[in-house]
Amino acid sequence: MFFKRLLIVVSDLISVLMAAELTVLFRFSADQLAERERLLMLLAPVVLTASLLINYLSGLYRSRWRFASLPDFMAVLRAVTILTALLVLLDYVLVSNNFFGRYAFGKVAILLFWFLLSGMLGGSRVAFRYYRFLMSRGRVSGADARNCLIVGKAGEVEAVAKAIEEGLLPGYFARGILLLDRIDGLSRIRRTDVLGSIDSLADVVADMEYRGVAPACLILTTSALRPDILSSRFLSTVRELGLQILRFDAVGIDHNAQLALANPEDFLLRSGVRSDPQRLEALLCGARILITGGGGSIGKEIVLRAAACKPDKIIILDHSELALHNIRMALSREQPQQNIHTCLCDIRDMDRLSDLFLSLRPEIIVHAAALKHVNFLEEDWTEAIKTNIFGTLNVFRAAKEAGANLVVNVSTDKAVEPVGFLGFTKRFGELYARALDQSETLMRFVSVRFGNVLGSNGSVLPKFLEQIAHGGPVTITDAGMVRYFMSIREAAELVLTAGSHALEAKSAPPVARTSLYVLRMGDPVRILDLAEKLIRWAGFEPERDIEIKVIGRRAGERLNESLF
Repeated sequence: MFFKRLLIVVSDLISVLMAAELTVLFRFSADQLAERERLLMLLAPVVLTASLLINYLSGLYRSRWRFASLPDFMAVLRAVTILTALLVLLDYVLVSNNFFGRYAFGKVAILLFWFLLSGMLGGSRVAFRYYRFLMSRGRVSGADARNCLIVGKAGEVEAVAKAIEEGLLPGYFARGILLLDRIDGLSRIRRTDVLGSIDSLADVVADMEYRGVAPACLILTTSALRPDILSSRFLSTVRELGLQILRFDAVGIDHNAQLALANPEDFLLRSGVRSDPQRLEALLCGARILITGGGGSIGKEIVLRAAACKPDKIIILDHSELALHNIRMALSREQPQQNIHTCLCDIRDMDRLSDLFLSLRPEIIVHAAALKHVNFLEEDWTEAIKTNIFGTLNVFRAAKEAGANLVVNVSTDKAVEPVGFLGFTKRFGELYARALDQSETLMRFVSVRFGNVLGSNGSVLPKFLEQIAHGGPVTITDAGMVRYFMSIREAAELVLTAGSHALEAKSAPPVARTSLYVLRMGDPVRILDLAEKLIRWAGFEPERDIEIKVIGRRAGERLNESLF
């Protein structure tokens, strides 16, 4: 890296000397050249030293030539202009009788120098970038490169095409673009043809096959990962055409672009709900936060989200030593500087729980520990009561004893008019939290009601994917069953955002407080539709390749869930 930087510096200094020499040759007649050349040799060390310092301060050596862009060229113009201004000042100093007695260069010569040096410094960068472009384009257009179509909005598509051009996505060659926001008159983006809209996918692929450049995959940008775009019809077309779907994530600070297989969650839900990161940071920065069930799928995500906000201490409580080990390893990789305290504890044990809370004095408590699998809780309902009712009572009581500011209780939409033990026990927790919230003046007790969390342990998403991987059948309990869905990220951010709102309203009268929070999850999703989309995402056709089998509803399940 040092050698490359040195080459760039030397190249720029040579450009300065060449621009000065050419200025003298172009501007002055033959009888003046000898005198001007002698003066140029005397001034060269001063000009070169000034140029080196100005270029460095202007940022010319902070980026690599292969990534030269418009801001880099503006930096070149800024550096050349400053150097030229110094030459003007130097020229006026030389007019003095104590020095040269007249102008060394003159206005015309200095203006000519500005144009020549700007062209040389900027041109060298343009030439090198174009050389790298030709080299990378030659590589990606070789026999080993996979032909692809880029799908998305114009601005995002341009970023993918640029990444492919610069060799940041090795092994892929963009053969065409399908735009979501068709712009009249736009026929090409970065040397890649716009072939139509996403609705014309089949026709575009047929034409490309005729021309001998059939695509092997689709690269989808963020704007294309929407439920209205990724419809069953679209996925069926992709399946029939034999195309692989890839997702373009980003180009990081190390200039490495990332492609990944499209996440199944991208196909199932409405647009994701994003929380305000500044709100979360204001809640957690410098605070002591404790998460019960912190080793579970949702609890782990809450821990990782909280760790990013630089709390004073994160206390993770779980009854599984394996879960605590895994979350510790995850934090050591992603947040190695955090003050982490893990506690092996069962929330049914009030004495152990009370001792921990009194010794650690958490300020914010997220109660995510629970038994939540409907079928098990219907069979072993006494365990549901021990953990989800008495365990919750223990957490609330220990929080009061320790003088916490906030308790956020994780609940479920099954607590609305419950028909099973999961719903009954969670509804009890909601009501008890609300009662404490109405009676307490120094702390808040609030509940957050979840829908089905995609990707959480035991949820329908990993179950369906496992069944598809084994060739089916995919089992659903009822063809008419619908559920609300949210991602693990949304669930974690909802918990923390709810806590932030609750503390803001801490000074409000108890009757004016909100003690229950629910995410806007759009319309409920039919489980049968979910299964069909996942099967198509995996590259199969429902019923033809993978059977969908209805096995009947079980105890504690109902067709529809409500939020209120």
